Amino acid sequence: MDVRQTMITIFRSGATQRINFAFSGERGRDALIRHVGPEHFNLVARALEHRDIEVVEMRSLQAKAMYCSTATFPFKANTFYLGHFPRSGRQFGALMVHEAVHAAFDQPFQGPN
Repeated sequence: MDVRQTMITIFRSGATQRINFAFSGERGRDALIRHVGPEHFNLVARALEHRDIEVVEMRSLQAKAMYCSTATFPFKANTFYLGHFPRSGRQFGALMVHEAVHAAFDQPFQGPN
């Protein structure tokens, strides 16, 4: 299975689909409350399937993984970059879920599956 399909499988797994939480922060003077739930991971999985989000393996990347929402040379927008890190296991899954939250908030929300 290629890494893109591995990521899609992680985002649609039962464990990931049970993630459901809210957090707050501030943007300027306004309180900002965000919700994260299964619809966000499904959105990212669909975007990966349709190649609206790309995956680039850069084992020379110093970070284990990152998601870029905007293009900043040498990185492209809407792209997961994977550094030197095993592409399986619980740590990889957790890292991908973390990066998927960034990706989900960058995508135009399509609604839950």
